[in-house]
Amino acid sequence: MGPRPLTTVMLALLLLALHLGQASAYNVTLVVKNSRSDEIFPRVVVVSPGYQRIDYPVVQSNGTRSISLEHDSHLVLFFATGCSRINHQVKCISGDYVNEEPVATTMIDYNNGTLTISVGLGYNVGVKVVFQGLGCDRSSISCVLPQDKCLEPEKLWQEPEERGQPRVLVACKSVSGLEFPPGQDCVMPDSYDRPPSAGASCDFKNGIWQVTIMG
Repeated sequence: MGPRPLTTVMLALLLLALHLGQASAYNVTLVVKNSRSDEIFPRVVVVSPGYQRIDYPVVQSNGTRSISLEHDSHLVLFFATGCSRINHQVKCISGDYVNEEPVATTMIDYNNGTLTISVGLGYNVGVKVVFQGLGCDRSSISCVLPQDKCLEPEKLWQEPEERGQPRVLVACKSVSGLEFPPGQDCVMPDSYDRPPSAGASCDFKNGIWQVTIMG
Protein backbone atom coordinates (compact mmCIF):
# COMPACT_ATOMS: atom_id res chain seq x y z
CA MET A 1 0.00 0.00 0.00
CA GLY A 2 1.52 3.28 -1.12
CA PRO A 3 1.65 6.58 0.80
CA ARG A 4 -1.56 8.49 1.21
CA PRO A 5 -2.11 11.46 -1.10
CA LEU A 6 -1.12 14.77 0.41
CA THR A 7 -4.69 16.07 0.12
CA THR A 8 -5.97 13.16 2.24
CA VAL A 9 -3.43 13.85 4.97
CA MET A 10 -4.24 17.56 4.95
CA LEU A 11 -7.95 16.80 5.17
CA ALA A 12 -7.38 14.54 8.17
CA LEU A 13 -5.32 17.22 9.91
CA LEU A 14 -7.99 19.82 9.18
CA LEU A 15 -10.72 17.65 10.66
CA LEU A 16 -8.58 17.05 13.75
CA ALA A 17 -7.96 20.78 14.14
CA LEU A 18 -11.67 21.51 13.84
CA HIS A 19 -12.42 18.88 16.47
CA LEU A 20 -9.85 20.29 18.88
CA GLY A 21 -11.07 23.82 18.22
CA GLN A 22 -14.64 22.80 18.95
CA ALA A 23 -13.60 21.08 22.18
CA SER A 24 -11.65 24.13 23.38
CA ALA A 25 -14.62 26.36 22.63
CA TYR A 26 -16.66 24.51 25.23
CA ASN A 27 -14.53 25.74 28.11
CA VAL A 28 -15.11 28.33 30.81
CA THR A 29 -12.15 30.08 32.42
CA LEU A 30 -12.31 31.23 36.02
CA VAL A 31 -9.77 33.94 36.77
CA VAL A 32 -9.28 33.81 40.55
CA LYS A 33 -7.93 36.95 42.23
CA ASN A 34 -6.87 36.80 45.87
CA SER A 35 -7.64 40.19 47.44
CA ARG A 36 -6.99 38.89 50.96
CA SER A 37 -3.86 39.61 53.00
CA ASP A 38 -3.03 35.90 53.32
CA GLU A 39 -2.45 33.12 50.82
CA ILE A 40 -5.13 30.71 49.60
CA PHE A 41 -5.01 27.26 48.02
CA PRO A 42 -7.65 26.59 45.31
CA ARG A 43 -9.10 23.09 45.29
CA VAL A 44 -11.56 21.47 42.89
CA VAL A 45 -13.70 18.37 43.20
CA VAL A 46 -14.98 17.23 39.80
CA VAL A 47 -18.30 15.43 40.24
CA SER A 48 -18.85 14.66 36.55
CA PRO A 49 -17.69 13.59 34.07
CA GLY A 50 -15.62 11.27 36.27
CA TYR A 51 -14.83 11.96 39.91
CA GLN A 52 -11.47 13.53 40.69
CA ARG A 53 -9.85 15.93 43.14
CA ILE A 54 -7.46 18.64 41.96
CA ASP A 55 -5.26 20.73 44.26
CA TYR A 56 -3.91 23.91 42.65
CA PRO A 57 -0.74 25.76 43.71
CA VAL A 58 -0.93 28.58 46.21
CA VAL A 59 -2.29 32.01 45.21
CA GLN A 60 -0.47 34.70 47.13
CA SER A 61 -2.08 37.92 48.34
CA ASN A 62 -3.03 40.08 45.31
CA GLY A 63 -2.12 37.18 43.04
CA THR A 64 -4.24 35.54 40.34
CA ARG A 65 -4.69 32.06 38.90
CA SER A 66 -6.68 30.82 35.92
CA ILE A 67 -8.74 27.64 36.23
CA SER A 68 -10.29 26.14 33.11
CA LEU A 69 -13.29 23.82 33.20
CA GLU A 70 -15.54 22.13 30.71
CA HIS A 71 -18.83 23.91 30.20
CA ASP A 72 -20.84 20.68 30.40
CA SER A 73 -19.34 19.53 33.70
CA HIS A 74 -20.26 19.56 37.37
CA LEU A 75 -17.67 20.55 39.96
CA VAL A 76 -17.15 22.47 43.18
CA LEU A 77 -14.37 24.98 43.77
CA PHE A 78 -13.25 26.05 47.22
CA PHE A 79 -10.20 27.56 48.92
CA ALA A 80 -8.11 26.27 51.79
CA THR A 81 -7.08 28.94 54.30
CA GLY A 82 -5.17 29.15 57.56
CA CYS A 83 -2.42 27.03 56.04
CA SER A 84 1.03 26.11 57.25
CA ARG A 85 3.81 23.94 55.84
CA ILE A 86 4.85 20.94 57.91
CA ASN A 87 7.51 18.58 56.52
CA HIS A 88 6.88 19.86 52.98
CA GLN A 89 3.16 19.22 53.33
CA VAL A 90 0.48 21.92 53.40
CA LYS A 91 -1.90 21.64 56.34
CA CYS A 92 -4.91 23.96 56.46
CA ILE A 93 -7.45 24.77 59.14
CA SER A 94 -10.22 25.17 56.57
CA GLY A 95 -10.37 23.35 53.26
CA ASP A 96 -8.60 20.14 54.25
CA TYR A 97 -10.55 16.91 53.78
CA VAL A 98 -12.08 15.00 56.67
CA ASN A 99 -13.97 11.86 55.68
CA GLU A 100 -13.77 12.95 52.01
CA GLU A 101 -15.45 16.28 52.79
CA PRO A 102 -13.73 19.69 52.97
CA VAL A 103 -13.92 21.37 56.36
CA ALA A 104 -15.52 24.79 56.90
CA THR A 105 -15.34 26.19 53.39
CA THR A 106 -17.33 28.49 51.15
CA MET A 107 -18.22 26.39 48.09
CA ILE A 108 -18.59 27.59 44.49
CA ASP A 109 -20.81 25.03 42.78
CA TYR A 110 -20.67 24.92 38.98
CA ASN A 111 -23.11 22.68 37.10
CA ASN A 112 -23.41 22.85 33.31
CA GLY A 113 -23.38 26.64 33.01
CA THR A 114 -25.08 27.45 36.33
CA LEU A 115 -23.07 28.77 39.27
CA THR A 116 -24.10 29.10 42.92
CA ILE A 117 -22.20 29.98 46.09
CA SER A 118 -23.01 27.63 48.95
CA VAL A 119 -22.30 27.97 52.68
CA GLY A 120 -23.74 24.57 53.55
CA LEU A 121 -20.30 23.34 54.70
CA GLY A 122 -19.37 26.53 56.52
CA TYR A 123 -17.73 29.81 55.53
CA ASN A 124 -14.09 30.85 55.22
CA VAL A 125 -13.84 33.39 52.38
CA GLY A 126 -16.02 35.98 50.72
CA VAL A 127 -16.66 35.46 47.02
CA LYS A 128 -17.70 37.78 44.19
CA VAL A 129 -18.10 36.46 40.65
CA VAL A 130 -18.39 38.80 37.65
CA PHE A 131 -19.56 37.23 34.39
CA GLN A 132 -17.90 38.62 31.28
CA GLY A 133 -19.64 38.19 27.95
CA LEU A 134 -23.19 37.77 26.73
CA GLY A 135 -25.67 35.06 27.58
CA CYS A 136 -25.76 35.27 31.40
CA ASP A 137 -28.95 36.07 33.27
CA ARG A 138 -26.98 38.16 35.80
CA SER A 139 -23.85 40.28 35.61
CA SER A 140 -22.47 39.17 39.00
CA ILE A 141 -23.20 37.31 42.22
CA SER A 142 -21.56 37.57 45.64
CA CYS A 143 -21.45 35.99 49.07
CA VAL A 144 -19.70 38.06 51.72
CA LEU A 145 -20.65 37.45 55.36
CA PRO A 146 -19.49 38.94 58.69
CA GLN A 147 -17.37 35.96 59.69
CA ASP A 148 -16.66 37.32 63.15
CA LYS A 149 -20.38 37.21 63.96
CA CYS A 150 -20.79 33.44 63.75
CA LEU A 151 -21.45 31.56 66.97
CA GLU A 152 -18.40 31.11 69.18
CA PRO A 153 -18.48 27.27 69.14
CA GLU A 154 -18.47 27.37 65.33
CA LYS A 155 -15.30 29.47 65.00
CA LEU A 156 -12.02 27.96 63.84
CA TRP A 157 -8.88 29.80 64.94
CA GLN A 158 -5.27 29.79 63.81
CA GLU A 159 -2.93 29.97 66.77
CA PRO A 160 0.02 32.40 66.54
CA GLU A 161 3.43 31.06 65.62
CA GLU A 162 5.11 33.38 68.13
CA ARG A 163 4.14 34.11 71.71
CA GLY A 164 2.37 37.40 72.21
CA GLN A 165 0.77 37.54 68.77
CA PRO A 166 -3.04 37.36 68.48
CA ARG A 167 -4.75 34.30 67.09
CA VAL A 168 -6.57 34.69 63.77
CA LEU A 169 -10.16 33.73 62.98
CA VAL A 170 -9.99 31.45 59.92
CA ALA A 171 -13.48 30.07 59.33
CA CYS A 172 -16.92 29.20 60.65
CA LYS A 173 -17.79 25.52 60.71
CA SER A 174 -21.43 26.49 60.30
CA VAL A 175 -23.34 29.67 59.49
CA SER A 176 -26.30 28.56 61.56
CA GLY A 177 -27.67 31.61 63.39
CA LEU A 178 -25.59 34.04 61.31
CA GLU A 179 -27.56 36.96 59.89
CA PHE A 180 -27.13 37.31 56.13
CA PRO A 181 -26.60 40.93 54.95
CA PRO A 182 -29.03 42.18 52.28
CA GLY A 183 -28.12 41.58 48.66
CA GLN A 184 -25.96 38.51 49.16
CA ASP A 185 -26.35 35.31 47.12
CA CYS A 186 -25.23 32.76 49.70
CA VAL A 187 -27.34 29.61 49.69
CA MET A 188 -27.71 26.48 51.75
CA PRO A 189 -27.99 23.14 49.91
CA ASP A 190 -31.59 22.75 51.04
CA SER A 191 -32.56 26.42 50.67
CA TYR A 192 -32.18 27.93 47.21
CA ASP A 193 -34.66 30.74 47.72
CA ARG A 194 -32.49 33.23 49.59
CA PRO A 195 -32.78 36.67 47.94
CA PRO A 196 -32.02 37.87 45.41
CA SER A 197 -31.47 34.51 43.67
CA ALA A 198 -29.78 31.16 43.91
CA GLY A 199 -27.04 32.09 41.47
CA ALA A 200 -26.53 32.72 37.77
CA SER A 201 -26.79 30.76 34.53
CA CYS A 202 -24.95 31.35 31.26
CA ASP A 203 -25.96 30.06 27.84
CA PHE A 204 -22.69 30.68 26.03
CA LYS A 205 -20.07 27.95 26.05
CA ASN A 206 -16.91 30.00 26.12
CA GLY A 207 -16.41 32.74 28.66
CA ILE A 208 -14.20 34.30 31.29
CA TRP A 209 -15.53 34.74 34.82
CA GLN A 210 -13.72 36.94 37.34
CA VAL A 211 -13.72 35.33 40.79
CA THR A 212 -12.52 37.66 43.57
CA ILE A 213 -11.76 36.11 46.95
CA MET A 214 -12.15 38.45 49.91
CA GLY A 215 -11.61 38.33 53.65
